[in-house]
Amino acid sequence: MDTGNTTPPSQSSPDLWTGLIHRLENELAIIQKDETTVLKRAARSLQCATESYRQLHAVIEKYVFLEGEEVFFYKKIKPVFISHLVFNSRLLTIEKNRPAATPAKLELYYTQELGKLDAVYSDHRFIQQYLESGATYLDEKLFFRPGPETTIALIGLEPPPDGAFQVCYDHAVGQLLGADLLKEHLLSALNNLLYPGHSAGDLPRITWTAPNVHLVELAYMLRAAGVFNNGKASIKDIVTCLENAFNAKTNNHSRQMQEILYRHSGPTVFIDSAKNAYLLYIKNIDERQRS
Repeated sequence: MDTGNTTPPSQSSPDLWTGLIHRLENELAIIQKDETTVLKRAARSLQCATESYRQLHAVIEKYVFLEGEEVFFYKKIKPVFISHLVFNSRLLTIEKNRPAATPAKLELYYTQELGKLDAVYSDHRFIQQYLESGATYLDEKLFFRPGPETTIALIGLEPPPDGAFQVCYDHAVGQLLGADLLKEHLLSALNNLLYPGHSAGDLPRITWTAPNVHLVELAYMLRAAGVFNNGKASIKDIVTCLENAFNAKTNNHSRQMQEILYRHSGPTVFIDSAKNAYLLYIKNIDERQRS
């Protein structure tokens, strides 16, 4: 859902508001690039969004709005910060509760979480329709600086009441924007699972049929070679990716690695075997080309 661009309505509006948004988005982009797991990204991003939200409150606390600025701030600026708090808080919970399961069960889990967003959009039906319609006739009643008698709308189901009772809808808009961010993430996660029913579902499925201990040996070799994330990917992340990609389960990879290190046949049984098989494959190709 788009609430409109974040360009201030006049030259008198503080550039600092949009500057804080750009700074937050840049910092979140850096976190996205640096962290190797969704859980770590969500945790750091939540801290970042929380700090940015505090900075926003500090710069606006005693600010005297000029004409048109108050609606702009509570309709299009503050909800952006709320949305990142909502999104990363919910994503952190989802990832903490994510089952250590097969890709098929993960698909079910993410699909269920995606389904929960239907309730969010239903609860915010009025404010969503108002924003999507481009209407402005209720802006003065919906978006203003909260006072002692103001109620903060956490859902946007109904229009604000008439009379002295005031309801501010900035949090409701933030909840909707946060739901949009989470929806996009969950759809991407489902996409990455490469199952039917999603855009990448026509890709081939392959299953690891060699002993699982060989997969562990492969994971540690790739970790040592530093081929993922410029060498920053952890062994746990690599093992998890290989398990998901090849529909395998290694159980305790640390214990299996200890067994690999102390086995009589040496720590590179799979690697040596794979190398020999590869060299034989190349030799056969060479011989066919010469014949």
